[in-house]
Amino acid sequence: MITDNDLQFTDRCLNEFLEGLQIRHRMTSVEHPQTNGQAEARNNFILKELKRRLGQAKGSWPDQLPEILWAYRCTPQSSTKETLF
Repeated sequence: MITDNDLQFTDRCLNEFLEGLQIRHRMTSVEHPQTNGQAEARNNFILKELKRRLGQAKGSWPDQLPEILWAYRCTPQSSTKETLF
């Protein structure tokens, strides 16, 4: 799991929980989100789609988000040529 180094992600209890599940936890700098390229690419896709769909109706983004996430999850990723499902 990759997160920034905010206090909620550096908590000892969280780290013990992740270790118990054998999940490796890597942290990136809050000031340098580009180091988490996968999350940045996903966030850019979501923001681009929200802007394209909403126009001036910015308050309705919660209604559009499920459809955008579905589209993202069903789109083959360039690195694997597979969908997330």
